[in-house]
Amino acid sequence: MSSTVLPSIAGNVRESAVSLAWAQWAALGSVASSRRRAVALVDPEALVLLSLTLREHERRLWDVLRAWIPVGVRLLSVQRTKNLAREFPSSTTTAMSEFAALAVTEGKDARWRSLADSAVGNLPPGRGKEWNVTGGFIGAPALMLRLRLGLGVGLRADALSYLLARHGEWLPVRAVAAALGYTEAATRRTLDDLSTARLIHATVEGQPTTYFADAKPWCDVLGIETPPEWRGWFEIFALLADLDRWWQSTEAKAATEYAARTLLRQRLSQHRAAFVGLAAEGISPPSKKLDVEDLEALLERVNESA
Repeated sequence: MSSTVLPSIAGNVRESAVSLAWAQWAALGSVASSRRRAVALVDPEALVLLSLTLREHERRLWDVLRAWIPVGVRLLSVQRTKNLAREFPSSTTTAMSEFAALAVTEGKDARWRSLADSAVGNLPPGRGKEWNVTGGFIGAPALMLRLRLGLGVGLRADALSYLLARHGEWLPVRAVAAALGYTEAATRRTLDDLSTARLIHATVEGQPTTYFADAKPWCDVLGIETPPEWRGWFEIFALLADLDRWWQSTEAKAATEYAARTLLRQRLSQHRAAFVGLAAEGISPPSKKLDVEDLEALLERVNESA
């Protein structure tokens, strides 16, 4: 690519993605070291998909994935993994089938069999036995996995995690469904059930109905000072994964700087949701045309904290 700017950004994208992955694995109890400390809510399915995308570049991510399977794969949602994978590169889907095969054979979790295909006999080597993954689901960033451990894997635990991580916001069904990757119908039923059970609150009047989770009693029960913040990792990770793969493509490598910038703007527009969550902080409001500068601003923002 005959560009002086874009190769540097490509390197920053990969570096940010790898750094975020390690920080979040460390927050889930991996002994893998990280120079960063995760403070936001870990999105487990998005983290697995990003790690699978990066495994060829950062081989140790495959090792930690393989070591984590016996400890945590039962706390992953197969359906949500499939839903989120649609926004990731096709190579991630191939890697996901290999991960699913390990989930069946090493995690003893038959739920993944439909995704495993024929990958069981063609798995890349791993060094999982060298990792001592502890499954640390107690810290605040691991809230979603902790609630799944107690309430079961599914939308109930995820919706509660999301509402707590939004720190007191009243949110409509559409926002919750879009953030979590579930259908609006299923999300509405779940939120209504949680509200009826008095685990969350719902507006009595007005349309659309909005929902809110009171953090204080939940923090008292969970023994944490405050819920982690929601960062929209699914959208951000999908963007980083897509760009990392695209910059390795023939299309990107052969493009002139002008053409590459044009193609980059097109890819950024396909991942607008990754920027929307940061619009309140002055980064790329939804109506703005996205460009290289917006990507740089997003990378700077997400690099401040995991």
